[in-house]
Amino acid sequence: MAAKDIIKNANLFLDGSNFAGQLDNVDPPKLTLTTEEFRAGGMNGPVELTTGHEALRMSAEIINFSPQVFALFNIAEGSGITAMVRAALESWDGTVQPIKWTVRGKVVELDPQNVKPGTPARHKLTMALDYYKLTINDRDVIEIDVINMVQVINGVDVMSRVATALGIR
Repeated sequence: MAAKDIIKNANLFLDGSNFAGQLDNVDPPKLTLTTEEFRAGGMNGPVELTTGHEALRMSAEIINFSPQVFALFNIAEGSGITAMVRAALESWDGTVQPIKWTVRGKVVELDPQNVKPGTPARHKLTMALDYYKLTINDRDVIEIDVINMVQVINGVDVMSRVATALGIR
């Protein structure tokens, strides 16, 4: 069997600017639940209770020593920037589907990488996120809005009853 899905290309939009031809690679946000082990009387072993999720981060490496990107460092709380990564996912049968990661947060690290004469300038940026949405083929698969306690998985807001119980919604 051949590879089913290959990301053929990708592009980065950062705070409204298009970085076409400048994106070397991107690490989309890793989704990890936080859990706590629980065992009570009458249980033969522990179970993992979900207590939330780990902090969301995204990093990208850009082939461009852009003053525009450096200007995004250390923004004021609550004034996050929006980034979007768009990719083309091609299946073995030639079908191409768009993938889009939309995130909001702040740049918490700018790493100018290795400066070497005769090589393209590059730097890596890392963002701490308060919003994340993954869209595949125009279908929202996951949306997490940390501040507003929204966590939509396949169209179901799994936090809605908790947010209602807390009087948030």
